[in-house]
Amino acid sequence: MNFDFTEEQKIFQDSIRRFALKEMAPLVEEAEETKTFPLELFPKMGAQGYLCVTYEEKYGGAGADKVCDAIINLEIGRISMGFSASLSSQMLSTFPVKVFGSEEQKDKYFPFAISGEKTFAFGMTEPNAGSDSANIETTAKRDGGSYVIKGTKMFVTNGPFADYITISASTDRSRGIKGIAIFIVDKDAPGLKNMGKLEKMGLHCAETGEIVFEDCRVSEECLIGPPEGGFPGLMEALNESRVLCGGNDCRGSTGRF
Repeated sequence: MNFDFTEEQKIFQDSIRRFALKEMAPLVEEAEETKTFPLELFPKMGAQGYLCVTYEEKYGGAGADKVCDAIINLEIGRISMGFSASLSSQMLSTFPVKVFGSEEQKDKYFPFAISGEKTFAFGMTEPNAGSDSANIETTAKRDGGSYVIKGTKMFVTNGPFADYITISASTDRSRGIKGIAIFIVDKDAPGLKNMGKLEKMGLHCAETGEIVFEDCRVSEECLIGPPEGGFPGLMEALNESRVLCGGNDCRGSTGRF
């Protein structure tokens, strides 16, 4: 079996490699020292069609395959694994919309995500629920045409600056994973408290934060998919991101040598 890239994929790889060397490499040292992600990279990536490349063309995406998505992370990870982590979060955070979202939600969020006009973060890890995503403690209670969210999300990549945060919350704790739903929350939603950056040992430019929801009230339109049964959508998003992490780690390792 031939695992080589196709000629088209090789051309794409060369394109993203040249972009990363020109637009990203000069920014890495300062970004790591200041522990700040250069936000101008989001619209620059979007202008080249490098954000959320697997999304459909009708939303502004490239309709590319997962290999092209991995190639992007291969080449950006070679320059900075922190840059790659932040930029790929744009796809991870909006992937549940691709799986479960209505056409109205896709029309609302995809153009912003693909163009880089708005930034997105993904919050699933909690103080008492790390890789055990099924045992989250964040809750979302229905109240008329709204949901009231209460809980804390930790280690949220892009959390300190994201315009939107995709989170998991339990609408019915008695149902376990079957009672988990997905929400996209605006950073300015009442009751959302951004606790700022967390200190880390590495990947300093990939800003990571803590987000607290204190009776955060959101419209029912922020619910992505069903009010129960959202867990499979979260797992699909994570599976998609594992492909990207593999590319990031592979090229990040070779870049060090």
